[in-house]
Amino acid sequence: MLVKLSRRVLPATRAEGPTAGMPTTLSHLSGMIGLVWCPVVMWMLLLTLLSLANRIA
Repeated sequence: MLVKLSRRVLPATRAEGPTAGMPTTLSHLSGMIGLVWCPVVMWMLLLTLLSLANRIA
């Protein structure tokens, strides 16, 4: 099977929305960090509880 990759360059698009063109603020970054770390901590807690239940059983 032969796959041909395109080297076509897409034109830049303008940002739209209420914050278009505004620089990123620290509050946006802290919100993103919260969105990333919350699932990570939840998965670690779930794996810890499952491994603890496996040792008990």
